Amino acid sequence: MKVGPVSVAVIAPYWSFWEHTIGPNVRMERAADARMVAGLLGDEFHVLLSDSLSNIEESVAAVAKVNGLGLEVVLILSSMAVPPQTLTTFLNSLEAKPEVVIWAVNDVDFAVRDDFNHGAITQHGSTVGAPMIASALLRSGTRSPVILGRLGDDAVLGRIRSAIKLGGASARLRRARIGAIGTPLVGYSHVVTDSDQLQKATGMTVVDIEPSHFADVFRAVNSERAGQFLDEMTARYCPSSEIRGSQSLLGAARAAVALQDLCEALDLSGGAMNCHVDEIRLGEEIGFAPCFALGHMTSRGVPWTCVGDVLTAIAMVGVAALGRPTLYHEIEAIDYESGELLIANSGEHDSRFWPSNRPSIERNDWFPASENMCSVCVTGELADGLATLVAFAEQPDHRYRFITAQGRLTGRGFPWTGTTNGGLRLDAEDPFGSWEVWAEAGPGHHSCLTTGHVAADLGAVASAVGCEWVSVC
Repeated sequence: MKVGPVSVAVIAPYWSFWEHTIGPNVRMERAADARMVAGLLGDEFHVLLSDSLSNIEESVAAVAKVNGLGLEVVLILSSMAVPPQTLTTFLNSLEAKPEVVIWAVNDVDFAVRDDFNHGAITQHGSTVGAPMIASALLRSGTRSPVILGRLGDDAVLGRIRSAIKLGGASARLRRARIGAIGTPLVGYSHVVTDSDQLQKATGMTVVDIEPSHFADVFRAVNSERAGQFLDEMTARYCPSSEIRGSQSLLGAARAAVALQDLCEALDLSGGAMNCHVDEIRLGEEIGFAPCFALGHMTSRGVPWTCVGDVLTAIAMVGVAALGRPTLYHEIEAIDYESGELLIANSGEHDSRFWPSNRPSIERNDWFPASENMCSVCVTGELADGLATLVAFAEQPDHRYRFITAQGRLTGRGFPWTGTTNGGLRLDAEDPFGSWEVWAEAGPGHHSCLTTGHVAADLGAVASAVGCEWVSVC
């Protein structure tokens, strides 16, 4: 999945049909508006194009300027009535479908006065033009936010920025390529979905990868590259005395480089690995669980799950598309006294949960060690702060849903779990009843934890890609 700023085109449509009422200069003014807005957005987004389009021919020419550049959101500055085909031609001719945000926009000093005439109606007809475009897009299956306001209004510009961020997240999720290394752990039928049905419903693609292919990529990582990464690894984390300088740590580094190479070669947005096979953990060549490698990619915004859990990988990719950290975990237990959920896992991590300190790398005792090699993982306690649980589930008839539950990390730790851990209290009067609602919604036993309260944003993204959204609390 692409990481970094959302790619945007700013388009100001124009129609010469009523030009006799407004004069020829308005076209230039609309193009100037597009350039001005592009300049305002350039500090946060990657603006690929700012232009004024007045007919189908110009729309086709504009497509050639951005095709292949990963355009994710089109911001339409709708200030007047324009035949929607001018815009739909541009959008439908692109290689990859972008999200659309419509700004029903007026000039900085626009006001309705008693002398409002034909020319003013033409020039300032944002409340005419925007519904024309929104209606045409909705007929083709694109539901676009419509935001009304004048240029120069900071509050309106803030809403535009937020809509572009959500549009970018929706585009990235729809285009996501989810790697699946091997088949799930035997019997884990609840963590997978039919890849053809998923793509048909949401646009997401599952890329099947043989475990032997990962082993081949691992084999291709030479000692020099593994050693260079190990230096970076020990600068970011604090290996315990037991594994410092060991072959186990070097092996973990090599697996991390291999997974990164694989993601880049296949353009993956995230993935699910079942390492409990002869080619990876159970074999002699690798011989350990590459949990650190999964956490390394997750920390880079390309999240990975274990045991072949594709559904939770999708939940994590959705959260990652919002630019948030993603911790793969289980709810291990509930404290009946405090109402806290105990969060832990079997070795995965996301370093963004510790922005200002070095968590430990320890021997991972979830998995048996050989004489010369053990599995390693990052261990650390989750700091106090707002948090959201997120899951992705399949419903009957190949319908899909995101499930969210908001709460707060309490700062309580459970270090004897041996992995990333923490306590989470849901924002509910009855945390036990809320957990029951969560479980009944179909999340399975894994889920994604992220910082902040992002349920509403994820709900908007879910709707944009054709999924349901269930909010527990």
